[in-house]
Amino acid sequence: MPRHPPLSQEEKKKYFEEGIKLFNRQKFYECHEALEHVWLAETSADRLFYQGLIQLASSRHHLQKGRKYPAETCLKKGLEKLKNYPCPHFGLDWKKWC
Repeated sequence: MPRHPPLSQEEKKKYFEEGIKLFNRQKFYECHEALEHVWLAETSADRLFYQGLIQLASSRHHLQKGRKYPAETCLKKGLEKLKNYPCPHFGLDWKKWC
């Protein structure tokens, strides 16, 4: 059962692409927020992929704030979730986010 109202494929794509754009502009908190929409609505095995990306963005956000330990923790958790996904996945070279 979804944890969030279902999203159409177009909405998922919109939030995913917005998250990527925000990450590339170093707006990591906002990236987390955009990707969270997809993650919360996702019911497939790709749910962990989105959660892993969120954790990578959170890691970068903590680094921006000078919080090394939380950054390392988020990075480890994110990589653990992403390790079984190909790179690129959905056209995203997620290893560049590390």
